[in-house]
Amino acid sequence: MLFRSLWYAPTGVDPLIFRQWWSFLGPAYDDKEELKARGVKWVPEVQKWLVPSRLDFDDYTKWWPRDLKQYVFHDRFICHNLTAESGQSEVFKAWDLKDSAWVAIKLFNKAIGSNPTSETAFKREHTALLELDGHENILELLDWGEHETSQRKFTVTPWIDYTLSDLFMDEEDLIRIFYRDLERKIEWDWTEDEFVQEVLAEEYDPWLDEYEYLLGPILDGLVHAFDRDIIHRDLKPANIFYKLDVSEDEEGEIIINQIVKIGDFGAAKLMNMDVPKQTTVVDLYTEPWTPHPSEKERLFQYTWDVFSWGVIAIASVTNKSPGTYEDTQRLLDREFKQKIGENIHTLLARTVSQDPEQRPQNVKLLQKEILKLKHCIWDILLKTY
Repeated sequence: MLFRSLWYAPTGVDPLIFRQWWSFLGPAYDDKEELKARGVKWVPEVQKWLVPSRLDFDDYTKWWPRDLKQYVFHDRFICHNLTAESGQSEVFKAWDLKDSAWVAIKLFNKAIGSNPTSETAFKREHTALLELDGHENILELLDWGEHETSQRKFTVTPWIDYTLSDLFMDEEDLIRIFYRDLERKIEWDWTEDEFVQEVLAEEYDPWLDEYEYLLGPILDGLVHAFDRDIIHRDLKPANIFYKLDVSEDEEGEIIINQIVKIGDFGAAKLMNMDVPKQTTVVDLYTEPWTPHPSEKERLFQYTWDVFSWGVIAIASVTNKSPGTYEDTQRLLDREFKQKIGENIHTLLARTVSQDPEQRPQNVKLLQKEILKLKHCIWDILLKTY
């Protein structure tokens, strides 16, 4: 046997990088008969229990080595890879042993009490998601707690493959990605090229369709939060989650639903709830998606989600992601205006104004204005036909 020479991860290197090669368990003397019965092998050369490749290493978390225990949450969620890092948290793609589904674990930075800003972000997100639970456009909170190994706070939400930031690409390339995603979920007769041609040939209204399938659901989620005295304050494509769900109706027709959910409420303003007040997260803004928190802007925080939604609408309609406030204005006055027309352009110009007094003063008022314009557009289209 060739166990005398083994690869190992040096001290300080994240073991998760080498997850596909995990195979040895930690001390398990008291349970050796159970491990034998379950197919685990004792390797005398290295004095360790080996989980053969035909078995699932995740089924043996009880006996994982100490340095791997940090990737187990509530004896249920098992991290597979790190997908994102920020100043406040790390996000892992993890497997839910109970429900056999992928989930996202957001692990907030530092031990409890040592990073007030991170602790505040956790409490705001946890409180907001609990309060908003049940709305179809808000990300569900599946679990939360304090991690047994690291004493860091965490939340668990469903795993969704795409964020809105992933969708800013060539239209045909995006359709091909979605085709391959859908093909894994349902059998159909279309080839990839046929599907692409069918979608590209569909008549498409750059405002009404975009509003119905994407922008409207986002605004619905924001209004739901506003009605419960919650302002997101850091809305951007990276925390808007998107997926296609496919099913068949009673006649066997394929139905494709677009699912849009808002997440990441760590910077949220919770107007009437018991959350930490000694630490502020108001400066966690992202240009160009949220306004710069100037002294004047701080007096108009109800308009911040209005502003963010407006920038997202401009980016979505033009299929271009602005990098600065100036980029947003150029897209608004050029490509957006050419596609949409004067009335919607005028409303969006107010929505993303650098002067908060010019904006609709909250998302509910914004929604009323948009729906009024939407009805006017439909009236015009009906008269045309």
